Amino acid sequence: MDYQYSNALLKLSMHSRCCIQGLFLLVLCCFSARCLAGDTGVVIKRAELTVKNNWVLLDADIDFQLSPVVFEVLRNGVYLQWTLQVKVYRQRRYIWDRKLTDKKRRFRIRHHALMKMYQLTNLSNGKVDYYVTLAAALQAMGTIKNMLLIEQGKIQQDGQYFATVAVKFDRDMLPVPLQPIAFFNPEWLLSSNLYLCSLKK
Repeated sequence: MDYQYSNALLKLSMHSRCCIQGLFLLVLCCFSARCLAGDTGVVIKRAELTVKNNWVLLDADIDFQLSPVVFEVLRNGVYLQWTLQVKVYRQRRYIWDRKLTDKKRRFRIRHHALMKMYQLTNLSNGKVDYYVTLAAALQAMGTIKNMLLIEQGKIQQDGQYFATVAVKFDRDMLPVPLQPIAFFNPEWLLSSNLYLCSLKK
C-alpha cells in the first residue's frame, strides 16, 4: 500500500513537473514570436488637440502594420475591425481628473476578391471608400483629421485639459474559430498603446 502511494506521488510529481516545463516553453515561444513580430502592430505616431469653429478637434497619424498571417486572413475574405477611442479630461490637482467626453470611431476593412480592391468602412458615419492597395487603405484609416470631441464652450480658459487616444483591435468580430488563435498568437497584437496629448489654448 505504501509502495503504491509513493509511486502515485512520484507520478503526480513528474506530471506536475512536465506541466510546468510545458508552460515555460509555451511562454518562451510566445515571447520569441512576439519579438519576431515586432515590426507589425498599431502605433499612434502623432495626436494633437486643436480648437476650431468652437470645437475641440483631434488630428492623429496612426501606423497600421499587418503581419503576413493577418494579411492572408484578410485576403481570404475575413474583415478586420478596429475602434479608435478618445477620452478628454480636465486635469485637477487634488482629486482625480474629470472625464468630459468619451468618443469612439469604428473602422472595418475587407478585401473584395472580384473587384480586387480593399473596402474601408467608417462604421460611425457609414462612409465607404475603396482602395487598390492595402497600404493605401491602411494609410487612410490611420489619418484622422478634425474629429469632433467636445464643444469649446465646455472648456474653461483657466483649466488644463488632456486626452487619451487608443486603438483597439476588435477580436470579438472575427469568426469564432479564429478568435482563440488571434488571442494567443502575437502576430494578432493589433491594438495600440495609450497615447496622451494636451490641449494647447
